[in-house]
Amino acid sequence: MVLHLQVSRRLCTNTFIPTNYKPFSRQVIVICRCPKSTTTEDTKINEEPSDDSSHVQTCPPDFPTSDWIGPVEPKSNLHRVQFAHPIDETMTEKRYRLLRENTYQWNQEFWSKQNEKFVKAKQQFTQTIITFKGQSTTNEDGTKRVLTAEELAKFYTGFLAQNRIEFRTYNREWYKRNLYMLWPATCAAVVKLSKSFGVRKPP
Repeated sequence: MVLHLQVSRRLCTNTFIPTNYKPFSRQVIVICRCPKSTTTEDTKINEEPSDDSSHVQTCPPDFPTSDWIGPVEPKSNLHRVQFAHPIDETMTEKRYRLLRENTYQWNQEFWSKQNEKFVKAKQQFTQTIITFKGQSTTNEDGTKRVLTAEELAKFYTGFLAQNRIEFRTYNREWYKRNLYMLWPATCAAVVKLSKSFGVRKPP
């Protein structure tokens, strides 16, 4: 989901945006200070200021009725997600939520390990090239020496080749998990629809 926002100040690192947020509505979003945030003041996102604008607090509630998208995790580079967990959640909805949470955690763990491996491999490759050239790690002006585009292209090609089995296994598992969740997702959607029509809560 793409959010078109005009940010008047820097967002705090623990800001969450609900997935049902409508970016083109006449709305003022008030960003609260979430726990662990080091921001000293509240941050505001102003779209179209007006007296009748609604105010939405963008820290996830205890029982969110829709998914909330948070900041990017530094290790995995994936957004934090607070999945919908309504207070009247049925067993059907819970099963689907737990499947999503499990897949999300698996995804976070894979990319955290993969990115760590990538950073270490790149550092080693850079050091090897610089040592081979007989150069120092810094330029004359004190800035960090970087590799050329051609040298980096060799590293990227080599890294992908060395890890192609891991990436292939990841892709297979990713598709397998998503296919497995199709039926639970359909059942959960039917339950949610029945709630909207006031039908008696199913199991």
